[in-house]
Amino acid sequence: MLVLALISGLRGQEAPPLREDPQPTPPAAEPGDRIRATAPSLFPQLVVGEVVWFGPDTLILERKDSVGGTIALPLDRVEEMEISRGVPEGGGTVLGTFAEIILGAAVTR
Repeated sequence: MLVLALISGLRGQEAPPLREDPQPTPPAAEPGDRIRATAPSLFPQLVVGEVVWFGPDTLILERKDSVGGTIALPLDRVEEMEISRGVPEGGGTVLGTFAEIILGAAVTR
């Protein structure tokens, strides 16, 4: 009986509104950072470039892909974004190849 009384007492109450999660804030990028972004509603392919300016709602990139040029991407149209601030990937490969040549020459003597 007590359970029925509690349930009937709750019927007149409204459920609290569902909270919408705020839009995730994109990570801040600085001029010179390398970006890989997808914005399918604007560009069908992956956009690769270097940050010229990063504002609260727009990202301006100098494209470093086969297309080239400078573009503005509205952040609300970007679905995925990767930011790289480190050493370009090619640098480690060149250094590793150079080290292999030196070691190979030393071992064969």
